Amino acid sequence: MVSGTVYSVSAPATWMSPAGDKEATCLGWKLYKYNVNGTWDLWREGNGNTIADYEHPGVFTRIEWLWTESFKCTAVASGQGSVDKTSEWHARGDTFTVSATPSNGWVFACWTGSVPKSKVVDNPLVLEVSDSINVTSVFVVAGSVAY
Repeated sequence: MVSGTVYSVSAPATWMSPAGDKEATCLGWKLYKYNVNGTWDLWREGNGNTIADYEHPGVFTRIEWLWTESFKCTAVASGQGSVDKTSEWHARGDTFTVSATPSNGWVFACWTGSVPKSKVVDNPLVLEVSDSINVTSVFVVAGSVAY
């Protein structure tokens, strides 16, 4: 980049993982200049995914894009029963809660998939979102062995 030249710099407005289970949205940006003390000073900041009037100052600069992440959380039923949620998007740190309800003559046995071992028999299942979640509720005939 040439000092004094005005540029338009942008990042994608959104990004979706190839599997379709993670999404990032660009909320804004921060522009830093390197100073003589060897540290970075915040120079400018803004919203959106484009810096339309970036004039290069002739010193080292750094752009920090600000993203929010969302993850797809999916629940399905195996056997005779249902789950109260099938597919939702949640931000990192949110809580995904899903309940399993067996049909007559069936009982809830466990959860499989993205479930910690300590929670496989929790109903409702409450998970903190840090990545995409895929869970299956397993129902078995009442009185049968679950595993």
